[in-house]
Amino acid sequence: GSKMEWCLYTAVDLLNSLPPDKVDVADLIKLNLRVSKIARSRGSPEKENMLLRESLERLQPFKWNNYDQSLEVYNAVIASECNLGNGDSMSTAIDEVLDHAKSLQDKFSAYFAMVQHLRISKDYRTAAHEGVKVLNMYSYNIPLQPTKIDLIREKMKLRLAFKSRSYASLLKLPIIEDPIFELFNQVCWDALFSGQPRLLMVVAWTAIRRAIEKGVERHLPHMLVALGTLLGKKGNIKAANEIGNVALTVSENFRDNKADYSSTRFANYAGIIFY
Repeated sequence: GSKMEWCLYTAVDLLNSLPPDKVDVADLIKLNLRVSKIARSRGSPEKENMLLRESLERLQPFKWNNYDQSLEVYNAVIASECNLGNGDSMSTAIDEVLDHAKSLQDKFSAYFAMVQHLRISKDYRTAAHEGVKVLNMYSYNIPLQPTKIDLIREKMKLRLAFKSRSYASLLKLPIIEDPIFELFNQVCWDALFSGQPRLLMVVAWTAIRRAIEKGVERHLPHMLVALGTLLGKKGNIKAANEIGNVALTVSENFRDNKADYSSTRFANYAGIIFY
């Protein structure tokens, strides 16, 4: 409750004021990370950032000796600096992760933040293209400027994946955690905002094929709304409404995540429901 949170805030501020030889540094970093998440959930991004910077400072003498903790701290710092628009601090942390992360999966958050920063600056076209380049690191082959032939080929792949089923078949898929769907979602909206309809369709269809193969992730409904919005603008009202209804139904699985749930419903009502 709020009393426990107050105690944690007080404890972490007190411990952060002590010199390194008076505290267990690894445990203090864990506490800073824990309280930073509370600060974020309470709508205090500046407090979150302050605690994460404290974690980063404490980490410096032995950074990357504890690989998992170092990666967690740097990824949290990257997301926080990106959220606050601190491009230089974010870039420094990104470079650190890209230099030391052991796998492509461990580098994902750093790559995603680079794309997110472009989006925050409203450079949607570049953000979409850089997002596709990151997706292609993960064994995809999405063209930056899809042709009509590319559309025909990707649409055929989607039909084969659906096996004569409709979009409603997505409702029967298992729920999974898969971070790459957040990037699929972002690239689709960036493509929509920058007037790249073919790119949006190819990326969305690629993501849907991944969902059919692996399962439904919490960013998929919002991405489906982007596709439905495009189809509605192109005059394909039936398909737009079908996809919008599926997006709303799938989003019910993620009501606990209020931000994703509300953004999906708002985008659907704004972009699809009035066609």
